[in-house]
Amino acid sequence: MFHQRVYDGSDSSSARTPNRFPSSRCASAIQIAIQCNPDARARGRFQRAVNFPALANYYALLADEFLQAYFVLGLHNVRLHARYFVMAHCLELAFKASLANRSVPISYGTHSLKELDEHLVRQGDSCLEPLRPDADAREAFTRMFRRTTRNFIMQDWIEHQEALELLLCYEHVADLKYGMDKDGRNILAVTPSTVIMNRRFLGYIGCARRNFPSRQEFDRELIKFVAGIEHKFPALFSGALAALQLNAARVNH
Repeated sequence: MFHQRVYDGSDSSSARTPNRFPSSRCASAIQIAIQCNPDARARGRFQRAVNFPALANYYALLADEFLQAYFVLGLHNVRLHARYFVMAHCLELAFKASLANRSVPISYGTHSLKELDEHLVRQGDSCLEPLRPDADAREAFTRMFRRTTRNFIMQDWIEHQEALELLLCYEHVADLKYGMDKDGRNILAVTPSTVIMNRRFLGYIGCARRNFPSRQEFDRELIKFVAGIEHKFPALFSGALAALQLNAARVNH
């Protein structure tokens, strides 16, 4: 059953106000789920109906594609800016799929992982809590991950590597594609390589996937891929299914 929610541009709530469509034509990056209301546009007001099931399915498909790319890049030792970009956007898409599948009325144009994370917490997603970086990791991140730094302490990085990767994605999701901000300044003095498989990151994705649409179907396809890569490259990816909270027994059902 499809549930639609209509947004009117006159809504004053920031959480419910959509991005404006260009005045020249109806346009959206996710046209499969969001439609303009031409009558409302003619009256000088913008209105759109959000088809949450279609939106959730769209985000879930993309999230799993980014997740597969994460494994492939690790296999080929591409583990700098491109892999951080894949991680951050896999998180963004998985979070959005989880929220859209529950018809949560947010601005889906946001790229803020912090904002999306807050919405998941409001929905009661407590599974994220045990995975969060602790105070020591956050202190190391604040001290080491700047545009300029006198000392990049490798031992701190090694001790908190998985947590620091997540913090890096959360803090710099908008700039990871280029490694610099919109003014052309480098975002970090040092960009360490990612680990081959970040179990904490996979745990975040597994938590979001609990509320994916058509979960059995999505799980079946992902299990086939991850089980295959675990089998072929156990030294690199052993434990990936468990980290994603996937049960390989489901693949035959």
